[in-house]
Amino acid sequence: MRYFFLFLVLCAGLAGCAKLAHLDELLTLKDLSENRDAQDVFVEKQNNNFKKLLAAVNDRSVSSYQNKKDFLKAFGKPILVKQGSQNDQVIEKWLYRYMDKPFGSPKVYAYFDQQDQCLRLEYYPRTEETTAAQSDMVTLFPMKEHKQNE
Repeated sequence: MRYFFLFLVLCAGLAGCAKLAHLDELLTLKDLSENRDAQDVFVEKQNNNFKKLLAAVNDRSVSSYQNKKDFLKAFGKPILVKQGSQNDQVIEKWLYRYMDKPFGSPKVYAYFDQQDQCLRLEYYPRTEETTAAQSDMVTLFPMKEHKQNE
């Protein structure tokens, strides 16, 4: 019985040492779970901004957002920004979509010139059932005619 008690005390003591030996790893896991909550809030905010953009596209009020500043204020940062050129002009292409649905969800591309003016929008009204080949891109409108040498 005495050996059993000694064995029990020894096991309890070693278990406590194991917790201390892995304290850094346990704290890292704790930080990750807290960070996950912040990520969920960020994704929800981005998705809500995209819902606002889709509503503006559907009711055609999106044409009132003429520049980058207006877009950022109304719809937040885009998922992706790419630099490119078109007709010897440097442009930026912004992608908006649901953060948590990269495939099969609607997408909106906004194109901006070097003066940060919106050139045009493209809307891809994709759903889960359609593929890229089946989904038709809709150019909403050229935002406005830009003079080349203003």
